[in-house]
Amino acid sequence: MTDLNSKWYVFYCRSRSEKKVLELLLKEGYTALLPMVKELRQWSDRKKIVIVPLIPGYVFINCTSSDFYPIIQIPHIVNVVRIGNEFAFLRQKEVDLLNAIMENDIPASTQTLSVKKGERVRIVSGVLAGQKGVCFYDSENKYITIAIESIGKELKIKVLSEDVEVIKES
Repeated sequence: MTDLNSKWYVFYCRSRSEKKVLELLLKEGYTALLPMVKELRQWSDRKKIVIVPLIPGYVFINCTSSDFYPIIQIPHIVNVVRIGNEFAFLRQKEVDLLNAIMENDIPASTQTLSVKKGERVRIVSGVLAGQKGVCFYDSENKYITIAIESIGKELKIKVLSEDVEVIKES
């Protein structure tokens, strides 16, 4: 159901129904993406690794704007995401980034995009080589954030300090 004019549009779905939405979309013949990551969850009596959506509440569908109405009729899809007056979509490089994270089991999490103080860096080795972001520290580790600007999110990725270089401001 995709053509040359299709884009990876962003759709909002009901909370905790992302996997079901993906299943329904694939059954209907759509090309869809739901980035999943492993996460350690702790309950009072045990710990368990679970597979959860990297970006909760969102599913990405390669379609055209004429496909929107049939798509939002699919159960659990709320609507297409807009940023201002424009429909939100992922660029191909952002889709490739999400696929690389999933295929290589890279620990990642998301948070709402915000401006932080810190040095701009570029990853120089590994499967994410060439990606740019902002470096910051938490209590124990070094992370970089890589913006997915088209949906107002940033990925928080753990990298080794020797795998990044500072981008010189010009």
